[in-house]
Amino acid sequence: MNSKVIEVIGPPGIGKSAIYQDLCASWTPAASWIHEYELQALPKPSISQVFDWVEYNLRRVLKKPKENSIPLNFGLRFSDGNSDLVNFCWNLLACSDTPSNQEVGNRFRSSFLLFYDFCRYQVIHEKSNGAPCLMEEGFLQKSFLLHDDYQTVKKTLDTYLALIPKPYAVLFIDTPDISLITQRLAQRTKVIASHLNADQDTLENETKKWRQLLNIAVAALEQNGVKVCRLEASRPIQENVAFARQFLDNLK
Repeated sequence: MNSKVIEVIGPPGIGKSAIYQDLCASWTPAASWIHEYELQALPKPSISQVFDWVEYNLRRVLKKPKENSIPLNFGLRFSDGNSDLVNFCWNLLACSDTPSNQEVGNRFRSSFLLFYDFCRYQVIHEKSNGAPCLMEEGFLQKSFLLHDDYQTVKKTLDTYLALIPKPYAVLFIDTPDISLITQRLAQRTKVIASHLNADQDTLENETKKWRQLLNIAVAALEQNGVKVCRLEASRPIQENVAFARQFLDNLK
């Protein structure tokens, strides 16, 4: 798979979605890159479909993402072409030694989200026409890779990164200020499974594990020639968006 994926990553609560959504809203067809919402979008409805036509144009005027849909067949095609990755992930999800997999419900949740990512990557592969494509939280942002032990994370990532489609570039949003991240986690409405009913110490520990995982992954990718744009999360969103937009526009 030789599609040019640009993945937006960072610890939960860091502000990835805000930056990603602003970048998508700033996109125009003249840009040298595209984003996955555009590739997944349903075709423009006929004016005879009055309600759908009105909603479609309202979304365009308000700069909201278009309605999208991904048939499951995309995920099946990805699985067929990436059997080594699929089998590695399945075995990893079946391992109860991984902290995030100790609850069977979390395994099913991770499996569901992983298959959805198979679909997303296949859409980019088939529809991007070689253009770099921006996506939020792809294969690099997986909770089943988290572990307390550094060496375990490193060993798992060595195999995993060799199996996933190599990213074309990465937007890495991070900060060493753990308290800033946990403060944002406490304020947001979106709650991931590992943060349900979590106290401050648990949130800080989870954030440290995410930072460990992502920093190991990014360092390995940089050594393998992947372009990385680092965004300091303590800076204003618009400043980071402008910096990221410049990075995207300069990608070849």
